[in-house]
Amino acid sequence: MTDPLTKAIAVGFALAMLLLGFGCTPPKPVERKYISYLGAAWGLDGDTIYFLKQIRGSGIWFCKMNWDGSQKQEIARMWPGQDAYVDTQNGPIWMEVNAATSNVVFDVEYGMGTVCIWVIGLNGKYLHKPFEPVWNEKEKERVLHPSWSLDGSKLVYCKDSRELWTFDFKTKKRTKLTDGPRDEHPTWSPKGDWIAFTHNRYDNGDKGYTDRRVWLIRPDGSGQQPVVDEKNQPIFGWWPSWNPDGTRISIAGGLLTLADVATNRIEKLDPLYIIGERSPWLFLGHHWAGRGWLLAAGRNVIVMDSQAQKGRTVGAGGVYSEATSSSREQWGIAPTDLEGKKR
Repeated sequence: MTDPLTKAIAVGFALAMLLLGFGCTPPKPVERKYISYLGAAWGLDGDTIYFLKQIRGSGIWFCKMNWDGSQKQEIARMWPGQDAYVDTQNGPIWMEVNAATSNVVFDVEYGMGTVCIWVIGLNGKYLHKPFEPVWNEKEKERVLHPSWSLDGSKLVYCKDSRELWTFDFKTKKRTKLTDGPRDEHPTWSPKGDWIAFTHNRYDNGDKGYTDRRVWLIRPDGSGQQPVVDEKNQPIFGWWPSWNPDGTRISIAGGLLTLADVATNRIEKLDPLYIIGERSPWLFLGHHWAGRGWLLAAGRNVIVMDSQAQKGRTVGAGGVYSEATSSSREQWGIAPTDLEGKKR
């Protein structure tokens, strides 16, 4: 009788020879990649969108596309040779383009946990940090939400989600602008005359900062005041964004409030009706340009067309595999119109 072990070896050898005879090889496992859109900003023409794209384990790219999601293009790989994963659970990366210098500024928590401000040219060159945040055993400084002055000579930013500071590129000097207790989301006016920001006036015990309002301050620290409505009442909301001519501010907070800073006239839009159920929390860091509003949230990039009253996902993150087409593997799904509904 044949030994069972010998018989099993013989059968296995025969099957291997059969596979080799037919030129067959075991199938390779399908590699799955996770694509994320980390942040986005309008370009100088109001039609181009600059954004950061991450493929987990493969790096981060500075990219651009048309406002409708077409013609996506990688401009430069960020931090070549370093594939640390960027975690955006605390919100999207804030990005802003400056016309005077053709540079982009953004904040990112990358690699070692330090939140830094970075600058890169629209051509993808000269990626650098304007200054080093303090990061040691005694102090771990978090610098967030940078915004350009009109001429690109200065930045305003938030330190530790408490105070606003400015940075002068020429003198390399950092200057404290506000005392808090919790000032966030500064955005320099396109005219250069005001800085809008989220101001939390007091800490309501265990409930946290509940009195969120949008305020204005002059770049020199003077004239601090709330943005008010027709009844001269401060407007509830956060994450302000200026329109291109610097006359109105859009304010997130459930409904999207559009406030005229000169006349105090306000208008309210319902993003739920335009871009769907998740819009209230999606409308955090947003940019207001000629076509409407641009925002990055949930690892996606969304454009809300103010004229057509319609939302569109122009960059969608998710898990993709090498078995898909090259365009899908590299960029995610195709642009998709969003279906909103009335409250």
